[in-house]
Amino acid sequence: MYKVTYFMEASPRELEQKLLPVGFQKSKGSLLWSSEGSLFQIIPFGGGNRLTNDYGYRVYFKSVSSGLYLYDMALSMFQPMIKGVEYNFTELERTKTAWLFYFKSRPSFKVIDPRGIYKKGKVEIVTVKDSHLNLQIRPKHPKGVLSLNESLEDIAVLLEEINPTELDIFAFVS
Repeated sequence: MYKVTYFMEASPRELEQKLLPVGFQKSKGSLLWSSEGSLFQIIPFGGGNRLTNDYGYRVYFKSVSSGLYLYDMALSMFQPMIKGVEYNFTELERTKTAWLFYFKSRPSFKVIDPRGIYKKGKVEIVTVKDSHLNLQIRPKHPKGVLSLNESLEDIAVLLEEINPTELDIFAFVS
């Protein structure tokens, strides 16, 4: 599942007033939109920042296409400042040791911490526990912001590299 962390001036109450009429529902302190297997959940965290009057939010979604569509539809009008994009990936066939070997054996992955933190391009990879990776992108500078489209594309490219979805029919030729 993808997780996007962002800040914006709109308070949770203002957000509710704008999004409830367009199909979002209140659910345990969050705003939720779901349809045909797609999920888009907005969860506020913390109060307003005293210096900038910004409120923090986390958005969770399963699919890039539905996530981008709902982000554009529901949140782009508020001009959010994106501070983090993450994806939690699980592959049951690989242990943490197998992941560590995989990343160490490929020179395109830079070792940040030998206990299980790597980087490729803008994406940091954290081996959290057996079978589980956290792929994340953060701005280089504390005041920096991210482009959602570009960040999701960077994560998708890395996901395709570590877990290819295309079958190479020539790989089975002897």
